[in-house]
Amino acid sequence: MGEGYDGPCEREGKWRKCCSFYMFHAKFKYIETINQKTIFIYSVQYRLKI
Repeated sequence: MGEGYDGPCEREGKWRKCCSFYMFHAKFKYIETINQKTIFIYSVQYRLKI
C-alpha cells in the first residue's frame, strides 16, 4: 500500500510500481529545481503511462 518504496520494492516485482512512483517523485523534485515547466510535463507523461 505504501511500504517497500525504499528497497523492498526493488526486490519484489509487485512493488515495482511503488518503486517507480518513488523514483519518479525523486526525479520530480530534482527537475523542479531545474525547471518548473519540465516537472509539469513529466507529471503529465507519468500519469498517461499509468
